[in-house]
Amino acid sequence: MIRNILCLFAVVLLLQPCYAQSRPVKQKRSGVRKEIAVDTAGGPAISAPAENDANRYSNNQVATSDNILVTRVRPETVPPAAILKDALIIYATNGSILSWDMEQKKTNWTYKEKEVADNGGNRFSVDGALLYIPFVNGAITALDANTGKTFWADKIGLEKNEALLTGQAAPISGDKVFIAARNNNLYAIDKRTGAMVWNYRLEYPYNIYSPLLVNDALFINNAPYIYKFIAESGQAIWQRGFSKAMYSAIVSDGRRVYAGDEDKTLYAINPADTSRIDWKFSLEDEQFHIDENLIAGEGVLYLAGKANPGSTASSVYAVRMSDGKKLWRSDLPASGIADLCLSGKLLYGYIDETIFVLDAATGEQMIMIPTEEVPVSNIIAEEDGETMLYLSNKGLVRYNHTKGTFVTTPIPGLQTVADYKAIIARVKASK
Repeated sequence: MIRNILCLFAVVLLLQPCYAQSRPVKQKRSGVRKEIAVDTAGGPAISAPAENDANRYSNNQVATSDNILVTRVRPETVPPAAILKDALIIYATNGSILSWDMEQKKTNWTYKEKEVADNGGNRFSVDGALLYIPFVNGAITALDANTGKTFWADKIGLEKNEALLTGQAAPISGDKVFIAARNNNLYAIDKRTGAMVWNYRLEYPYNIYSPLLVNDALFINNAPYIYKFIAESGQAIWQRGFSKAMYSAIVSDGRRVYAGDEDKTLYAINPADTSRIDWKFSLEDEQFHIDENLIAGEGVLYLAGKANPGSTASSVYAVRMSDGKKLWRSDLPASGIADLCLSGKLLYGYIDETIFVLDAATGEQMIMIPTEEVPVSNIIAEEDGETMLYLSNKGLVRYNHTKGTFVTTPIPGLQTVADYKAIIARVKASK
Protein backbone atom coordinates (compact mmCIF):
# COMPACT_ATOMS: atom_id res chain seq x y z
CA MET A 1 0.00 0.00 0.00
CA ILE A 2 2.76 2.43 0.98
CA ARG A 3 4.74 1.60 -2.15
CA ASN A 4 1.66 2.28 -4.33
CA ILE A 5 1.19 5.65 -2.68
CA LEU A 6 4.86 6.49 -3.32
CA CYS A 7 4.53 5.53 -6.98
CA LEU A 8 1.43 7.73 -7.35
CA PHE A 9 3.31 10.60 -5.72
CA ALA A 10 6.18 10.14 -8.21
CA VAL A 11 3.73 10.35 -11.13
CA VAL A 12 2.32 13.60 -9.76
CA LEU A 13 5.86 15.02 -9.57
CA LEU A 14 6.51 14.16 -13.20
CA LEU A 15 3.44 16.15 -14.22
CA GLN A 16 4.62 19.34 -12.56
CA PRO A 17 5.63 22.18 -14.94
CA CYS A 18 9.21 23.35 -15.28
CA TYR A 19 10.11 26.55 -13.45
CA ALA A 20 11.58 29.44 -15.41
CA GLN A 21 13.42 30.77 -12.40
CA SER A 22 14.89 29.49 -9.18
CA ARG A 23 12.92 28.73 -6.09
CA PRO A 24 14.22 28.29 -2.55
CA VAL A 25 13.83 24.69 -1.44
CA LYS A 26 11.56 24.26 1.57
CA GLN A 27 13.18 22.15 4.26
CA LYS A 28 11.00 19.36 5.55
CA ARG A 29 11.64 16.94 8.35
CA SER A 30 9.51 13.85 8.26
CA GLY A 31 9.56 10.14 8.80
CA VAL A 32 11.15 8.14 11.55
CA ARG A 33 14.64 6.82 11.95
CA LYS A 34 15.00 3.40 10.37
CA GLU A 35 17.96 1.08 10.59
CA ILE A 36 17.37 -2.15 8.73
CA ALA A 37 19.13 -5.36 9.72
CA VAL A 38 22.44 -3.84 10.72
CA ASP A 39 24.85 -6.67 11.45
CA THR A 40 27.32 -5.59 14.12
CA ALA A 41 29.27 -8.83 13.80
CA GLY A 42 31.01 -7.82 10.59
CA GLY A 43 28.49 -8.82 7.90
CA PRO A 44 26.72 -6.51 5.46
CA ALA A 45 25.27 -3.34 6.97
CA ILE A 46 22.34 -1.34 5.60
CA SER A 47 22.18 2.45 5.79
CA ALA A 48 18.54 3.47 5.53
CA PRO A 49 17.31 6.99 4.82
CA ALA A 50 16.39 8.26 8.27
CA GLU A 51 15.70 11.33 10.32
CA ASN A 52 18.81 12.06 12.34
CA ASP A 53 21.11 15.00 12.80
CA ALA A 54 23.34 14.17 9.84
CA ASN A 55 20.35 13.64 7.54
CA ARG A 56 18.08 16.36 8.94
CA TYR A 57 17.60 18.11 5.58
CA SER A 58 16.59 14.99 3.67
CA ASN A 59 13.20 15.00 1.92
CA ASN A 60 13.25 11.21 1.61
CA GLN A 61 13.57 9.58 5.01
CA VAL A 62 11.42 6.53 4.28
CA ALA A 63 13.48 3.42 3.62
CA THR A 64 12.54 1.39 0.56
CA SER A 65 14.20 -1.51 -1.21
CA ASP A 66 15.41 0.76 -4.02
CA ASN A 67 16.97 3.60 -2.01
CA ILE A 68 18.76 1.94 0.92
CA LEU A 69 22.53 1.64 0.82
CA VAL A 70 23.96 -1.79 1.56
CA THR A 71 27.59 -1.89 2.70
CA ARG A 72 28.57 -5.36 1.50
CA VAL A 73 32.20 -5.13 2.62
CA ARG A 74 33.19 -3.03 5.60
CA PRO A 75 36.72 -1.80 6.34
CA GLU A 76 38.79 -4.25 8.33
CA THR A 77 41.94 -2.12 8.53
CA VAL A 78 42.95 1.50 8.37
CA PRO A 79 43.14 2.86 4.80
CA PRO A 80 46.46 2.51 2.98
CA ALA A 81 48.77 5.37 3.86
CA ALA A 82 50.21 6.18 0.43
CA ILE A 83 50.39 5.23 -3.23
CA LEU A 84 53.63 3.29 -3.53
CA LYS A 85 54.35 3.60 -7.25
CA ASP A 86 53.16 5.35 -10.36
CA ALA A 87 50.46 3.58 -12.35
CA LEU A 88 47.87 4.10 -15.04
CA ILE A 89 44.36 3.22 -13.85
CA ILE A 90 42.04 2.02 -16.60
CA TYR A 91 38.27 1.83 -16.26
CA ALA A 92 37.64 -0.35 -19.28
CA THR A 93 34.49 -0.16 -21.36
CA ASN A 94 33.50 -3.66 -20.19
CA GLY A 95 33.36 -2.36 -16.60
CA SER A 96 36.63 -3.87 -15.34
CA ILE A 97 39.34 -1.90 -13.51
CA LEU A 98 43.01 -2.42 -14.31
CA SER A 99 46.22 -0.96 -12.89
CA TRP A 100 49.02 -0.80 -15.46
CA ASP A 101 52.73 -0.36 -14.76
CA MET A 102 53.89 1.86 -17.62
CA GLU A 103 57.60 1.37 -16.93
CA GLN A 104 57.61 -2.43 -16.66
CA LYS A 105 54.71 -2.77 -19.11
CA LYS A 106 52.73 -5.19 -16.99
CA THR A 107 49.44 -5.40 -15.15
CA ASN A 108 49.62 -4.71 -11.42
CA TRP A 109 46.09 -5.94 -10.66
CA THR A 110 42.57 -6.16 -12.05
CA TYR A 111 39.11 -5.90 -10.49
CA LYS A 112 35.75 -6.91 -11.96
CA GLU A 113 32.36 -6.19 -10.44
CA LYS A 114 29.89 -9.05 -10.90
CA GLU A 115 26.97 -8.61 -13.29
CA VAL A 116 28.50 -5.53 -14.94
CA ALA A 117 28.87 -5.58 -18.73
CA ASP A 118 30.04 -1.98 -19.35
CA ASN A 119 31.25 1.07 -17.46
CA GLY A 120 28.05 3.06 -18.01
CA GLY A 121 30.06 6.19 -18.78
CA ASN A 122 31.18 6.29 -15.14
CA ARG A 123 34.57 7.51 -13.94
CA PHE A 124 36.50 7.16 -10.70
CA SER A 125 38.07 9.50 -8.17
CA VAL A 126 41.30 9.18 -6.20
CA ASP A 127 41.76 10.26 -2.61
CA GLY A 128 44.88 9.30 -0.69
CA ALA A 129 45.63 5.75 -1.78
CA LEU A 130 42.03 4.76 -2.44
CA LEU A 131 40.08 4.65 -5.70
CA TYR A 132 36.35 5.37 -5.42
CA ILE A 133 34.53 3.68 -8.29
CA PRO A 134 30.81 3.80 -9.21
CA PHE A 135 29.50 0.86 -11.24
CA VAL A 136 26.50 0.85 -13.53
CA ASN A 137 24.64 -1.75 -11.42
CA GLY A 138 24.60 0.57 -8.38
CA ALA A 139 27.75 -0.71 -6.70
CA ILE A 140 30.23 1.80 -5.27
CA THR A 141 33.61 0.40 -4.27
CA ALA A 142 36.70 1.79 -2.56
CA LEU A 143 39.80 -0.06 -3.79
CA ASP A 144 43.38 0.07 -2.55
CA ALA A 145 45.22 1.69 -5.47
CA ASN A 146 48.34 -0.36 -4.69
CA THR A 147 46.82 -3.83 -4.58
CA GLY A 148 43.31 -3.62 -6.03
CA LYS A 149 41.91 -5.09 -2.81
CA THR A 150 38.49 -3.95 -1.65
CA PHE A 151 38.56 -1.51 1.27
CA TRP A 152 34.78 -1.16 1.39
CA ALA A 153 31.98 -1.97 -1.03
CA ASP A 154 28.43 -0.60 -1.22
CA LYS A 155 25.37 -1.40 -3.29
CA ILE A 156 22.40 0.92 -3.74
CA GLY A 157 19.13 -0.92 -3.29
CA LEU A 158 18.22 -4.57 -2.92
CA GLU A 159 16.93 -5.02 -6.44
CA LYS A 160 18.90 -5.86 -9.58
CA ASN A 161 19.30 -2.77 -11.77
CA GLU A 162 21.42 -2.71 -14.92
CA ALA A 163 21.53 1.09 -15.25
CA LEU A 164 21.41 2.63 -11.79
CA LEU A 165 24.63 4.66 -11.97
CA THR A 166 25.59 6.34 -15.24
CA GLY A 167 27.94 9.24 -15.91
CA GLN A 168 29.07 9.41 -12.26
CA ALA A 169 32.57 10.46 -11.14
CA ALA A 170 32.28 10.12 -7.33
CA PRO A 171 33.61 13.60 -6.41
CA ILE A 172 34.99 13.97 -2.88
CA SER A 173 34.80 16.79 -0.34
CA GLY A 174 36.16 16.37 3.16
CA ASP A 175 35.13 12.94 4.42
CA LYS A 176 32.31 12.44 1.91
CA VAL A 177 31.96 11.01 -1.59
CA PHE A 178 28.91 12.00 -3.64
CA ILE A 179 26.82 9.89 -6.01
CA ALA A 180 23.60 10.65 -7.93
CA ALA A 181 21.60 7.55 -8.83
CA ARG A 182 18.83 6.92 -11.31
CA ASN A 183 16.47 6.11 -8.44
CA ASN A 184 16.14 9.93 -8.03
CA ASN A 185 18.46 10.00 -5.00
CA LEU A 186 21.58 12.04 -4.33
CA TYR A 187 23.82 10.37 -1.74
CA ALA A 188 26.64 11.56 0.49
CA ILE A 189 28.68 8.55 1.62
CA ASP A 190 31.34 8.43 4.31
CA LYS A 191 34.53 7.83 2.32
CA ARG A 192 36.12 6.07 5.32
CA THR A 193 33.42 3.47 5.96
CA GLY A 194 30.97 3.37 3.04
CA ALA A 195 28.04 4.31 5.31
CA MET A 196 25.43 6.77 4.06
CA VAL A 197 25.62 10.21 5.69
CA TRP A 198 22.70 11.94 3.97
CA ASN A 199 20.41 11.56 0.99
CA TYR A 200 18.03 13.80 -0.95
CA ARG A 201 15.37 12.85 -3.49
CA LEU A 202 15.57 14.87 -6.71
CA GLU A 203 12.59 15.52 -8.98
CA TYR A 204 13.60 13.16 -11.78
CA PRO A 205 15.58 9.91 -12.15
CA TYR A 206 17.67 11.25 -15.04
CA ASN A 207 20.93 11.68 -13.14
CA ILE A 208 23.32 11.04 -16.01
CA TYR A 209 26.00 13.62 -15.14
CA SER A 210 28.13 13.76 -12.04
CA PRO A 211 27.65 16.33 -9.28
CA LEU A 212 30.13 19.22 -9.16
CA LEU A 213 31.81 20.47 -5.99
CA VAL A 214 32.69 24.18 -5.73
CA ASN A 215 34.15 25.20 -2.38
CA ASP A 216 31.53 24.10 0.20
CA ALA A 217 28.70 23.78 -2.34
CA LEU A 218 27.50 20.89 -4.49
CA PHE A 219 25.68 21.40 -7.81
CA ILE A 220 23.81 18.82 -9.83
CA ASN A 221 21.69 18.91 -12.98
CA ASN A 222 18.49 16.88 -12.93
CA ALA A 223 16.56 16.99 -16.23
CA PRO A 224 15.20 20.60 -16.43
CA TYR A 225 16.65 21.60 -13.05
CA ILE A 226 19.96 22.51 -11.46
CA TYR A 227 20.19 22.25 -7.68
CA LYS A 228 22.58 23.80 -5.20
CA PHE A 229 23.31 22.02 -1.90
CA ILE A 230 25.57 22.62 1.05
CA ALA A 231 27.87 19.62 0.64
CA GLU A 232 28.51 19.02 4.32
CA SER A 233 24.91 18.97 5.52
CA GLY A 234 22.86 18.14 2.42
CA GLN A 235 20.76 21.27 2.80
CA ALA A 236 19.17 22.22 -0.53
CA ILE A 237 19.65 25.96 -1.13
CA TRP A 238 17.92 26.45 -4.46
CA GLN A 239 16.44 24.60 -7.40
CA ARG A 240 16.49 26.42 -10.75
CA GLY A 241 14.29 25.39 -13.63
CA PHE A 242 15.09 25.71 -17.35
CA SER A 243 12.96 25.38 -20.46
CA LYS A 244 14.89 22.30 -21.65
CA ALA A 245 16.71 19.42 -20.00
CA MET A 246 20.18 20.39 -18.74
CA TYR A 247 22.07 17.50 -20.27
CA SER A 248 25.73 18.47 -20.11
CA ALA A 249 28.65 18.37 -17.74
CA ILE A 250 28.78 21.19 -15.18
CA VAL A 251 32.00 23.18 -14.69
CA SER A 252 32.96 26.22 -12.65
CA ASP A 253 35.64 28.89 -12.28
CA GLY A 254 34.76 29.45 -8.64
CA ARG A 255 32.56 32.46 -9.44
CA ARG A 256 29.95 31.00 -11.77
CA VAL A 257 28.64 27.58 -12.68
CA TYR A 258 28.39 26.72 -16.39
CA ALA A 259 26.12 24.12 -17.96
CA GLY A 260 24.44 23.47 -21.29
CA ASP A 261 21.00 22.19 -22.19
CA GLU A 262 20.16 19.32 -24.52
CA ASP A 263 19.78 21.77 -27.40
CA LYS A 264 22.24 24.59 -28.16
CA THR A 265 22.39 26.93 -25.16
CA LEU A 266 25.18 27.34 -22.60
CA TYR A 267 24.25 29.13 -19.36
CA ALA A 268 26.46 31.07 -16.95
CA ILE A 269 24.77 30.78 -13.56
CA ASN A 270 25.61 32.99 -10.60
CA PRO A 271 25.24 30.66 -7.59
CA ALA A 272 25.70 33.44 -5.02
CA ASP A 273 22.78 35.46 -6.36
CA THR A 274 19.95 32.90 -6.18
CA SER A 275 20.96 31.27 -9.47
CA ARG A 276 20.79 34.43 -11.61
CA ILE A 277 21.68 33.85 -15.28
CA ASP A 278 24.60 36.18 -16.01
CA TRP A 279 24.74 35.35 -19.71
CA LYS A 280 23.82 32.77 -22.35
CA PHE A 281 25.72 31.53 -25.38
CA SER A 282 24.20 29.62 -28.30
CA LEU A 283 25.95 27.15 -30.57
CA GLU A 284 25.83 28.29 -34.18
CA ASP A 285 24.52 26.75 -37.42
CA GLU A 286 22.00 24.53 -35.63
CA GLN A 287 24.72 22.64 -33.80
CA PHE A 288 23.53 21.12 -30.53
CA HIS A 289 24.28 19.21 -27.32
CA ILE A 290 27.55 20.13 -25.62
CA ASP A 291 27.37 16.93 -23.52
CA GLU A 292 30.72 16.19 -21.79
CA ASN A 293 32.73 18.53 -24.04
CA LEU A 294 32.89 21.48 -21.66
CA ILE A 295 36.21 22.58 -20.12
CA ALA A 296 36.97 25.49 -17.79
CA GLY A 297 40.31 27.12 -18.63
CA GLU A 298 41.89 30.36 -17.43
CA GLY A 299 39.09 32.85 -18.04
CA VAL A 300 37.90 30.83 -21.05
CA LEU A 301 35.40 28.03 -21.58
CA TYR A 302 36.12 25.47 -24.30
CA LEU A 303 33.14 23.57 -25.65
CA ALA A 304 32.04 21.55 -28.63
CA GLY A 305 28.70 20.94 -30.30
CA LYS A 306 27.42 18.17 -32.52
CA ALA A 307 26.64 18.78 -36.18
CA ASN A 308 23.02 19.24 -37.17
CA PRO A 309 21.52 16.35 -39.18
CA GLY A 310 22.10 18.08 -42.52
CA SER A 311 25.76 18.91 -41.90
CA THR A 312 29.06 17.09 -41.55
CA ALA A 313 30.83 19.82 -39.58
CA SER A 314 31.16 20.07 -35.81
CA SER A 315 32.86 22.94 -34.04
CA VAL A 316 35.02 23.68 -31.04
CA TYR A 317 34.37 27.10 -29.45
CA ALA A 318 36.25 29.33 -27.02
CA VAL A 319 33.95 31.57 -24.96
CA ARG A 320 35.04 34.26 -22.52
CA MET A 321 33.83 33.49 -19.00
CA SER A 322 33.24 37.08 -17.96
CA ASP A 323 30.60 37.95 -20.56
CA GLY A 324 29.95 34.94 -22.83
CA LYS A 325 31.65 36.49 -25.87
CA LYS A 326 32.84 34.05 -28.52
CA LEU A 327 36.62 34.31 -28.93
CA TRP A 328 36.99 31.81 -31.74
CA ARG A 329 35.40 28.85 -33.49
CA SER A 330 37.19 25.96 -35.19
CA ASP A 331 35.22 23.75 -37.59
CA LEU A 332 36.07 20.06 -37.88
CA PRO A 333 34.82 17.57 -40.50
CA ALA A 334 32.80 15.22 -38.30
CA SER A 335 29.34 14.74 -36.88
CA GLY A 336 30.66 15.14 -33.33
CA ILE A 337 33.78 15.72 -31.23
CA ALA A 338 34.59 12.51 -29.38
CA ASP A 339 36.84 14.01 -26.70
CA LEU A 340 38.54 17.26 -25.67
CA CYS A 341 41.56 17.69 -23.40
CA LEU A 342 43.14 21.02 -22.41
CA SER A 343 46.91 20.91 -21.85
CA GLY A 344 48.57 24.26 -21.30
CA LYS A 345 48.20 26.24 -24.51
CA LEU A 346 46.88 23.30 -26.53
CA LEU A 347 43.58 21.47 -26.99
CA TYR A 348 43.83 17.77 -27.84
CA GLY A 349 40.92 15.80 -29.24
CA TYR A 350 39.74 13.30 -31.80
CA ILE A 351 37.01 12.86 -34.38
CA ASP A 352 36.28 9.52 -36.00
CA GLU A 353 39.73 8.26 -37.05
CA THR A 354 41.58 11.58 -36.79
CA ILE A 355 43.62 13.14 -33.97
CA PHE A 356 43.65 16.94 -33.79
CA VAL A 357 45.62 19.57 -31.89
CA LEU A 358 44.31 23.15 -31.64
CA ASP A 359 45.97 26.33 -30.43
CA ALA A 360 43.88 27.15 -27.34
CA ALA A 361 44.43 30.91 -27.81
CA THR A 362 43.37 31.15 -31.46
CA GLY A 363 41.63 27.90 -32.43
CA GLU A 364 44.20 27.32 -35.19
CA GLN A 365 44.25 23.69 -36.32
CA MET A 366 47.91 22.87 -35.73
CA ILE A 367 47.61 19.13 -36.41
CA MET A 368 45.01 16.96 -38.13
CA ILE A 369 46.40 13.46 -38.50
CA PRO A 370 44.52 10.29 -39.49
CA THR A 371 45.44 7.23 -37.49
CA GLU A 372 44.76 3.52 -37.47
CA GLU A 373 45.13 3.69 -33.69
CA VAL A 374 41.58 4.99 -33.22
CA PRO A 375 40.97 6.19 -29.64
CA VAL A 376 38.45 4.33 -27.49
CA SER A 377 39.15 6.33 -24.30
CA ASN A 378 39.60 9.85 -23.06
CA ILE A 379 42.89 11.60 -23.80
CA ILE A 380 45.34 12.58 -21.07
CA ALA A 381 48.32 14.87 -21.59
CA GLU A 382 51.85 14.08 -20.48
CA GLU A 383 53.90 16.66 -18.59
CA ASP A 384 56.33 17.16 -21.50
CA GLY A 385 53.71 19.28 -23.30
CA GLU A 386 53.95 17.32 -26.54
CA THR A 387 52.64 13.83 -25.78
CA MET A 388 49.15 12.47 -25.32
CA LEU A 389 48.05 9.08 -24.03
CA TYR A 390 44.92 7.16 -24.93
CA LEU A 391 43.66 3.62 -25.45
CA SER A 392 42.98 2.04 -28.80
CA ASN A 393 41.69 -1.45 -29.49
CA LYS A 394 45.33 -2.52 -29.73
CA GLY A 395 46.51 -1.14 -26.39
CA LEU A 396 47.96 2.00 -24.84
CA VAL A 397 48.97 4.62 -27.42
CA ARG A 398 51.54 7.34 -26.83
CA TYR A 399 51.34 10.02 -29.53
CA ASN A 400 54.06 12.70 -29.69
CA HIS A 401 52.63 15.50 -31.81
CA THR A 402 56.02 17.24 -32.15
CA LYS A 403 57.69 14.17 -33.64
CA GLY A 404 54.54 12.82 -35.23
CA THR A 405 55.13 9.35 -33.76
CA PHE A 406 52.69 6.77 -32.45
CA VAL A 407 53.94 4.09 -30.06
CA THR A 408 51.49 1.36 -29.02
CA THR A 409 51.95 -0.97 -26.06
CA PRO A 410 49.62 -3.98 -25.99
CA ILE A 411 47.76 -4.54 -22.71
CA PRO A 412 46.87 -8.22 -22.25
CA GLY A 413 43.27 -8.90 -21.29
CA LEU A 414 42.02 -5.40 -22.06
CA GLN A 415 38.51 -5.61 -23.52
CA THR A 416 36.41 -2.91 -25.15
CA VAL A 417 32.73 -2.57 -26.03
CA ALA A 418 31.29 -0.04 -28.42
CA ASP A 419 28.84 1.88 -26.24
CA TYR A 420 31.17 3.86 -23.95
CA LYS A 421 34.65 5.32 -23.77
CA ALA A 422 37.22 3.78 -21.48
CA ILE A 423 38.52 6.12 -18.77
CA ILE A 424 42.21 6.42 -18.00
CA ALA A 425 44.05 8.46 -15.36
CA ARG A 426 47.52 8.43 -13.87
CA VAL A 427 48.10 7.95 -10.15
CA LYS A 428 51.49 8.96 -8.79
CA ALA A 429 53.51 7.65 -5.90
CA SER A 430 53.15 9.71 -2.75
CA LYS A 431 56.20 11.77 -1.91
